[in-house]
Order: sequence, then C-alpha cells, then structure tokens
Amino acid sequence: MDIKDFYFKEQVYDLDDLIKNPNAYIGGFNTESLVTFMKANRKKYIESGILLIEGGIAFTSSYKEIGQLPIFDDLPSLYGYYLNAMEEYLEEGIAAFYYPSQPIGVKLEKYGGSKTRLTIDNNSLIVSEDVLLQALVYHSQRFFDLLVKQLNHKMYTNELVQIGTIKKSISKLII
Repeated sequence: MDIKDFYFKEQVYDLDDLIKNPNAYIGGFNTESLVTFMKANRKKYIESGILLIEGGIAFTSSYKEIGQLPIFDDLPSLYGYYLNAMEEYLEEGIAAFYYPSQPIGVKLEKYGGSKTRLTIDNNSLIVSEDVLLQALVYHSQRFFDLLVKQLNHKMYTNELVQIGTIKKSISKLII
C-alpha cells in the first residue's frame, strides 16, 4: 500500500489540460516541497490562519491506483475528512463521505476478516485493514505536523489530537 498526496501550485480551470500537463499544475508530492512553496506564497494561500490549497490523495496497491488526477479538492479538509472516516470505520466497520467541494464519494468498509475495501469515485482497492489504517494515519500525521510545526498553523492542532486518538484505536485493533 502506497499513499501519495499532491498539491497544486496553479489553479485548475481546465481538467483536460490538467490531465495532459499535470506538471504545469502539481507543486509536489508527499508534502515536503509544500513547506518551501508555502513560505514563498504565504499571502496567496493563507486566510485567517487556514491553508487554502487544493490537492489530492492517491492510494496504490498491487499496481492499481485510485484517487489520482483529476480527483482533487481542498487538501487540509480532505485529510480531515479521512480522519473522521477512520474514526467512524473503527467504530462501525464502515464509513463514507463526499469530497469537501465535489460529488466524489469515498467509502471504507470491512471486507472479509482483516481486509478493507477503499472506494473512491466507484474505483476500489481491497487492502489489509491494518496496513491501510496505519499508512493513512501516518500520512495524515505527517501532513498536519508539517502545517503545525513547520508552517506554524496552530489551527490544525485539533487534527493532531484526533490522530493520537485514532492511533490508540488502531493499536487496540492490531493487538
């Protein structure tokens, strides 16, 4: 299981152009380059302490990828939605949501004994439950750590607390 997040350095107005020329829009993957980009463009992407940047989260397993271009939305909100879905999934065995600003559905559901089906916009992956949850919480923590600790956006500290709670639930599940 591999998870990649990406952010846009340019606004997307033409989905066909995005698909044909993704490098013209994508600023980077897995948030490390986001620090440099945000420091150089703080005024453009920060409003009242909130990061306003679009991007996406793509999942790959067994050479199949879902959630890739042209699927994207507000990146901090999207990570927050996944955190909420993980909490619901851990309690109920199923969780669903739509992207913050688009009619793109996401569903997490138990599949057999220790597997999870992750569906994004009617495309699915079936993966090991613990591998998916651990990878998703790891990438979420890395993203929000970056926002809080490196970019000093304290408004996202609640997400780090939520991640701590999810980690405890996951550890009980794995034991």
